[in-house]
Amino acid sequence: MAFIPRLLVLIGGLLPAIVSGVEPQTPFFPSLDPFYTPKEGSWEELEPGTIIDHRKVHINSLRYGIQSTATAYQLLYVTKDLNNKPTHSVTTIVIPKNAKKDRLLSVQPAYDSPDINCSPSYGLQVGAVGPSLSWNMMDLSFVEPFVRDDGPVLNIPDYEGWNAAFTVGPQTAYQVLDSIRAAFNFKDKIGLQPDARTVLYGFSGGAYATEWASEMQPSYAPELTQIVGAAMGVLGIMNAVPEIREYIDKDLLDEHREEFYGPLRRCSRHFGVEEVPPSLAFRNISSFFKHGDHFLYKFREALDSLGVMGRTGAPKFPMYIYQGTKDEIVHPIGVTNQLVRDLCDKGGDVRYVQYPCTNHMNTLIKGGTAVWIWIGKLLSGWPTVQGCQYRDLNPPIEGSDDGCPKDREEMLAMDEYYSDFEFFTRDELK
Repeated sequence: MAFIPRLLVLIGGLLPAIVSGVEPQTPFFPSLDPFYTPKEGSWEELEPGTIIDHRKVHINSLRYGIQSTATAYQLLYVTKDLNNKPTHSVTTIVIPKNAKKDRLLSVQPAYDSPDINCSPSYGLQVGAVGPSLSWNMMDLSFVEPFVRDDGPVLNIPDYEGWNAAFTVGPQTAYQVLDSIRAAFNFKDKIGLQPDARTVLYGFSGGAYATEWASEMQPSYAPELTQIVGAAMGVLGIMNAVPEIREYIDKDLLDEHREEFYGPLRRCSRHFGVEEVPPSLAFRNISSFFKHGDHFLYKFREALDSLGVMGRTGAPKFPMYIYQGTKDEIVHPIGVTNQLVRDLCDKGGDVRYVQYPCTNHMNTLIKGGTAVWIWIGKLLSGWPTVQGCQYRDLNPPIEGSDDGCPKDREEMLAMDEYYSDFEFFTRDELK
């Protein structure tokens, strides 16, 4: 198994990918593609990270009108499921024309779906259709600075696994870490150096995957010892836990059944599904069930173990975490504050940045530059500051109920405040 001496993990948003050298063909959906299923054999006895199969693929370029000069492979590799039993997943490896092969950037896109046909390995390929194409390419476009002919080797895993277990933290961690193991096990084919500095990055759902992988690395992948840094800005659980699936299916009201299960075919509408599944965003899901949200309490212990971050321990390398205070998609800012406290109390090295009055997408955009600089320094081997740092980006604004600017003058004053990077200690984090 490959020894990865330096693993840097970053959480935030990521890059565009690419390929030439093989004639593009219309790809099959993962649910139909035989490559995603191991052939008969003793693959279940192999170590996690072992490559079962590989293929060369043609990947879309984010640069309109410019043909990519990169090469890409997909690896079918051994990993583990939620119950620590052998399973398999796929990762996409992108090698720029003049790649710096002493560095590896693992990008976890936010594909946020219990439908395997939303997987990055499909959406990145030339000929892909539907939401999987647009989501994955848009997500990767936010790492534009690293999509160069002389950029790092890229690892883009299907971290939800073959069963699309969205928000199942431990399994997500296994898929990410084993995809990195697989990338290093493929080093002879792509020329990746065995001691290549490695950074993990993800925003939104990708940040969830990155944090879980960072947190579980010391126990699950202890050979990744010389890690130098990391940064990160319900249906899926049913796919992984049969007991929860059985209970929810029985408790679900018939009039909401089709709507509730719609996300299971979110990226499959071009395959025998004529209508786009309805969105469940901002819906009262509890009203879909006979007993409301009782399942949250009935399975509380299991759900906490699958979704609550910060319980396993702190990564043994620095992390960069950022979030907007008005994020309407992910959990409230107070939850992130508590995660940072927990990681710092466990001895973690964390740089935490809040963007006041900023929603989900604007946080991704505003935080991009700082994240790019941070990743670039890590990949280049720069040392990072140790300890916990908190940048106070919430200056009070007089006359405002929530501290947010109400006019151009207040906005300019806040922007001027942004230019002064002041970091505070863990004890000053409120």
